[in-house]
Amino acid sequence: MKLKKLCSIALAATMLFGGTALLPEDTFTFGTSITASAENTSTSGKIGDNVSWSLSNDGVLTISGTGDMYNYDTSPFYQRDDIKSVIIKSGVTVIGDKAFSKCKNLTSVTIPDSVIVINSYAFEDCTSLSSITIPNSVTSIGRYAFYGTKWLENQQKKNPLVVVNGILIDGTKCSGNVTIPSSVKIVGDYAFSHCTSLTSITIPNSVKILFYGAFKDCTILTSVTIPSSVEGVGEYVFYGCTSLKSITIPNSVTGIGDHSFSGCTSLTSVTIPNSVTSIGTGAFELCKSLTSVTIPNSVTCIDSYAFFHCINLKSVTIPNSVTSIGEDAFCECEKLTSVTIPNSVTSIGSSLFESCTSLKSVDIPSSVTSIGDSAFWECPSLTSITIPNSVTSIGKHAFEGCESLKSLTIPNSVTSIGWRAFSGCTSLTSVTIPNSVTSIGEDTFNGCTSLTSVTVPSSVTSIGDYAFSGCTSLTSVTIQNGVKSIGYYAFGDCTNLSSVIIPNSVTSTGDSAFSGCKSLTSITIPNSVTSIGNYAFTYCTSLKSVTIPSSVKSIGAQAFYECTSLKSITIPNSVTSIGDEAFYRCENLNEITIPRRVNYIGYQAFGFYLKQGNTGYGSEKIPGFKVFCYRNTSGEKYAKDNSFDYKVVDGSTSLSIVTQPKNTTALKAGDTASFSVTATGTGLKYEWYVKDPGGNWTKTGATSNKYSVSVTKARNGRQVFCKVIDASGAFVKSNTVTAKYVEKLAITKQPTKVTVAKAGDTASFSVTATGTGLKYEWYIKDVNGSWTKVGSTSNKYSVAIKEARNGRQVFCKVIDSTGTFVKSDIVTATIKGTVVITKQPTNVTVTKAGNTASFSVTALGSNLKYEWYIKDPKGSWTKTGATSNKYSVSVTKARNGRQVFCKVIDFKNRSVRSNIVSAKIK
Repeated sequence: MKLKKLCSIALAATMLFGGTALLPEDTFTFGTSITASAENTSTSGKIGDNVSWSLSNDGVLTISGTGDMYNYDTSPFYQRDDIKSVIIKSGVTVIGDKAFSKCKNLTSVTIPDSVIVINSYAFEDCTSLSSITIPNSVTSIGRYAFYGTKWLENQQKKNPLVVVNGILIDGTKCSGNVTIPSSVKIVGDYAFSHCTSLTSITIPNSVKILFYGAFKDCTILTSVTIPSSVEGVGEYVFYGCTSLKSITIPNSVTGIGDHSFSGCTSLTSVTIPNSVTSIGTGAFELCKSLTSVTIPNSVTCIDSYAFFHCINLKSVTIPNSVTSIGEDAFCECEKLTSVTIPNSVTSIGSSLFESCTSLKSVDIPSSVTSIGDSAFWECPSLTSITIPNSVTSIGKHAFEGCESLKSLTIPNSVTSIGWRAFSGCTSLTSVTIPNSVTSIGEDTFNGCTSLTSVTVPSSVTSIGDYAFSGCTSLTSVTIQNGVKSIGYYAFGDCTNLSSVIIPNSVTSTGDSAFSGCKSLTSITIPNSVTSIGNYAFTYCTSLKSVTIPSSVKSIGAQAFYECTSLKSITIPNSVTSIGDEAFYRCENLNEITIPRRVNYIGYQAFGFYLKQGNTGYGSEKIPGFKVFCYRNTSGEKYAKDNSFDYKVVDGSTSLSIVTQPKNTTALKAGDTASFSVTATGTGLKYEWYVKDPGGNWTKTGATSNKYSVSVTKARNGRQVFCKVIDASGAFVKSNTVTAKYVEKLAITKQPTKVTVAKAGDTASFSVTATGTGLKYEWYIKDVNGSWTKVGSTSNKYSVAIKEARNGRQVFCKVIDSTGTFVKSDIVTATIKGTVVITKQPTNVTVTKAGNTASFSVTALGSNLKYEWYIKDPKGSWTKTGATSNKYSVSVTKARNGRQVFCKVIDFKNRSVRSNIVSAKIK
C-alpha cells in the first residue's frame, strides 16, 4: 500500500503506524535485483544485506536475519515448486514484492511479530496456501499480496470484506450497497478495484486512509461520503468512477493524490476543504462534467495535469497561497474564459493553458519570471496579454495559434523567445522586440499575416530559420547593426515586403532568406557578407537592382532565380563561383560581366547555353576565358548541352596546379612539417597562407613553391594552402592541408549530470577527448547496483530514465590506439523533483566496547535534510539529533547491535529511506 507524496504533502508516518517511525512503502529503497526462475535449484543464499535463507530437502524454507527481506523484481523463491512451507524467524521486518509469488505447492507460512510490512504480490498465486497467521505487528499490506491463495478464498467465504489488522485488503468482488466494518482503519490498495456492480459504499469513522486505487473503475458508484476521520486520499482512489457525480472531501484530508478522481466523467462539483495543501498530478483530469472548482487558500501546489481536459470547466479561482502550478494543469479546458494567476506563482508551466479555446484574458502577475513551452498554444480567443517586466524567457510555442491576439509588447526583461512562440498569430499587427532579446528563434513569427512592420534590435545576434516567413502584410523590416546571421527562409514569402536594410554586422544569410518577396525592389548586401546563399532572392520578381560587395566569394544556386525585373548586375572580382541556375529566368538581364577569378559557373547559371569561344550569348562578357561544358562523369567536352555543368577555364594562360600539397603528421611536437606545390603557367609567384586553431588566415613570408614549419603545440592542426599567381594576375589556390602531431590522450570536455523533467524522458551524455584512434566504452551503475558496460561505442550515450534508473551513475572510458585509457568524471541522471540515495550506509563492527561507529549516506535532490533513526536491542525506533548526512555513536555494551537508518528529505518534503544497517562489537 502506498500514498505518494505530492508537491508539499507531508502525511506523517504515524498516520499509518501509530507512534513508530516506519515510513510508507514507496519510501523504501530496494536493493539489487536477484533474478530467478522455475529452474532455480539453489538451497541457500541471501535476500537482503542481513537476511539469509536455506531450503531443506523436505521443502521447508527458513529465513532468518534482521531488517528487510527485499527484492526488486523477482526473488530466488519466485515460481518454485519445491517450497512447501515457510518459516520466517524473528528479526525480519519486511517481506518484499513477489517474495513467494507463484509457489504453487506452498501450504503454510509462519510470520513473526517483527514483520511490519508485507509488500505487493508477496504470496500471489500460491494456490495451495491455506494456513497463514499475520501478526498484529503488520501495519502495511501491499496490493494483491494474497491474490489467488486458498487462505484468501476461505476468508472471503466468511466475509467478502477481508480485514487484517485494521487493513481492508484487496480481492473483494462486492456489489450493490456495501458497508465497511468499523474495525477498518485503512482501505488498502485496490480494495474495491473493478467492482463494477458496486452502487454505494459506507465508510466508517474508523478509516484514516484511502489507499492507492481503493475504488478504481467502480463504474456505477454514484456517490461517496468520506468521513472526517480520513486524513489522506491516495493515488487513483476513485480513478475511472464514471458515474460518480459529487464528492465532499472532509477537513481532515491534507492532500489529494495523483489521479484520485481522474476519469470521473460524471463529476459535476467538488468541495475542496481548507485542510488540503496540494492537488496531485492528474487529480481531476478528464472530469468532463466539472463546471467549476474553488481552490481554498490552504493549497500551495497544483500539480501537473490536475484539471487536464475538463472541457466544461468555466471558471477557476487560484488563491494567493499557491506557489506552484504544474505543466498542463488546465490544458484543454475548452470553456475556461478567464484566469487570474496570483502573485505567489513564479512561473507559468509548459502547456498550462494549451487549447483553452474560450480563454479571452489572463492576468500575469509581476512575480512570474518565465512563460513555459506551449503555455497558451491554440488559445484562439485570447485577444490581449500583458507580459510583466519580471519575465525573462518566453518558451517555444508559448502563444502559437492565438489567432485573436492583436498587439504585443515584450518587456525589456526578456532575453530569449522560443521556437514558434508567436507563430500563427494571424491578427497580430504590431510587436515591440526589446533590446534585451539576444536571439529570435526559428518560426517565432511565422504566419503572422497581419504584421506590417518590425524592427530587429541591435542586441539580437541571430534571426532564426523561418522567423518571419509567411508574414504577407509585412512591408518594411529594419535590422539594426549587431545582427550577425539571418536564418533559412527567415523572410520567405513576405510578399509585400518592399524594403529591407541589411547592416554591416551580418556575415551570413541562410538559404532562401528572402525567397518569394515579390515586392522587394532593391537590396544592398553589406561588405561583411562573404557568400550569397542558395535561393536567397528566388522569385523576387520586382527586384531591379542588387549591389554585390567585393567581400562576396560565391553566389549560391538559384540565388536570383526568376528575378524577372533585374536588368544588369556586376559581379565583383572577389567571386570565384556562381551556382546552378543562379540567374536562371532573369528574362530582362541584358548585361553581366564575369571576372577573371571565376573558376566555376553552374548548370544553366544564366538560363541559356554558353557557346564555345571567348564571347557568350548576347552581350555577356567573359574576357580571357574559354567556356566548355563538361560531362559530369567522363569529362568529355560539349559545346552546348543543358544536361551538363559549365566550367570556365582561363584561356590566356595554362595556369594550373599539377601536384597538390599533402597533409603531414609529425612524430612529436616541435618536428618539422614540409609542404610543396607544383604548377604550370607563365611568370609564376607563390604565396603561402596558414591558419592555426582558433586563429585567422595569415600570409607567410614563403615565396617559393615550398613551405616548412616546426609543429609546436600552438600550431598543432595548422591549416596550409598555396596561392599560385601568373604573369597576368590570374591565380589558383591549392588544396587546404594540415600539419599536426599525434596528440596526447586526454579528456577535454567531461560529461555533465542530467536532470530529466519526468520519468521516461531521455538523458544524454557526451565526452570530448584528444588522442589517436580513439574508442569509447560507457559504464553505468544504478542505485544499489554494480558497474556494467553498455553497448554504446561512440562518444555519446543516451538512455530513458525510468523510475528504476533514477540516480543512474555514468562514466566513459576513452582508449587510444596504444591501449592507453582515461576515465571521465562520474555523473548522474535523475528525475526532477525526486530524492535518490546513491550510496547507502553500511554495517560497522568496532573492535571493542566504547569505540565509535560512523555511518554516512549520499543522496541527490534539492535542499536536502537528513534525519537519522536508531533502535537498540529490545528498544523501539527513535529519531536522533543528527541533521547532516553523517551519524556517529559510541558502541557501548547496551548499544551492541544498534540498528540505524537515515531518512533524506528534499525542499518539497519528498523523502526516501536508506537501508537499515547495524553497529556491533566484534
